[in-house]
Amino acid sequence: MMLDHFGEEELGKTLLDIIENVTESGIKTPDIGGNATTTEVASEICRQLKSL
Repeated sequence: MMLDHFGEEELGKTLLDIIENVTESGIKTPDIGGNATTTEVASEICRQLKSL
């Protein structure tokens, strides 16, 4: 991730974990087999980040 390049390895791992959790929960865009919009996916990622 770009965050790793900027020396933010821990934040990069956290973000990647959240993205994987969101995807595994079924919140995915159609190009990867889901039916959520990009906005819906991004909103869920942001929601989980804010809950940390």
